[in-house]
Amino acid sequence: VDDRVGAGGMLASALLCSLNLVARRGDYADYLDALPAPPSVPALWTSSEGDALQASPLRQKCAASRRLWTHAHAALGLQLELDAFLGLIALVRSRAYSSRPLLTLVPVMEMINHAPAATATKEFDGETFRVTAAVDLETGDELTLDYGGGLGNADLLDIYGFTLENNPRDTLALAVADADVDVLGAASSLAPKALKHYRRQHVTTEDRVNAAIRGMAGSEVDYERPLTLRNEREAVRELVAAVEARLAAYETAP
Repeated sequence: VDDRVGAGGMLASALLCSLNLVARRGDYADYLDALPAPPSVPALWTSSEGDALQASPLRQKCAASRRLWTHAHAALGLQLELDAFLGLIALVRSRAYSSRPLLTLVPVMEMINHAPAATATKEFDGETFRVTAAVDLETGDELTLDYGGGLGNADLLDIYGFTLENNPRDTLALAVADADVDVLGAASSLAPKALKHYRRQHVTTEDRVNAAIRGMAGSEVDYERPLTLRNEREAVRELVAAVEARLAAYETAP
């Protein structure tokens, strides 16, 4: 299940931890009452709020997470309302600490904020979590922990509901064409579904004939792969124009 949404085990563990809290409400009543409201993670956003993520892979990932949690709620037949259940899982994911295979909520320690240049470190010896100052601290100084190596803003928003300005761990994956690769013989990494659409939109009789000669057409043309250089240029040109139009719709950053 976690492999399908790229959660690395977090979703299943958070689900089990959440169910334990629900099942043992009497044991954890005081603690549950002291917890804050669920974080504003995209999986809890409305569809209109989710539109802000339209150009991010995070949108699809969070939608998959919400579907998974919703299916789990229905399958378990819980008396807890769906929205409350979703919020509880989001809260557990944002506050729990993991030291495989353990994932647990640690009162007080879970209140420590995240910072890439943390002022403290955490250790787990199999039974006890220990927080140790990494720098000299004065009374009133804030303890901070690094929630996990390499967390960019997409991960922080997905799990914790916040982002960091000028996050040094932010990354952007770009597809770069290899000049030595035959564009007609290599599978394109650029938005396969969109390219398939534009190839079909710009196909000509000549393209069909050339595709048949190259063994790419039987009863129907195979639009999964480039057909001809001319057709591929037109398809990529359309794709670039569509991306530029979408980007132009965003407000310009200061």
